[in-house]
Amino acid sequence: MEWVDAAKSHRLDLPSFTCTTAKPRSGGRTLPHPKPWEWEVQAFIRRLRPPLAGEVLLLGIAQRRIASVVNLAYYTVERTPVTFIRAIAVSVEWRGQGGSLADETIVHAIRRAGSDLSALGFNRALAAGHVAPSNTPGQRLLERSGFRRTAESDSVQRWERPFSW
Repeated sequence: MEWVDAAKSHRLDLPSFTCTTAKPRSGGRTLPHPKPWEWEVQAFIRRLRPPLAGEVLLLGIAQRRIASVVNLAYYTVERTPVTFIRAIAVSVEWRGQGGSLADETIVHAIRRAGSDLSALGFNRALAAGHVAPSNTPGQRLLERSGFRRTAESDSVQRWERPFSW
């Protein structure tokens, strides 16, 4: 896997990035997607137009195609830098590997955040992200990566993990 910062040249590829199945149909009607969080993340990623001001968009490239995407935003809370994972997704072409590419993607995102924040003089930070309560695979990914659920509502869970370098 080659990791690259998304560039203007990737604007042509992102609108066709596919990390989920099509919405099901019945009797000519389009039905709700069985995994709406995947549909929302896919739509979000497809709308991105790199380069992004104040954010990082990393692409995992395999066989000259986008295999994985992660979007990071940085902010501070009481002088603690926070790396917010806005979206993380693996292409349907690269799924079915027991989560290994998703794991690699989040590890690379944390390393990148550490590098970016180190350049600003920090040596520790908090990684955070939101997950839909019904997104069990996303929750398992974050658990494997050392995140813990810190807040929950009917529509979203907040997951956090301190990290240092």
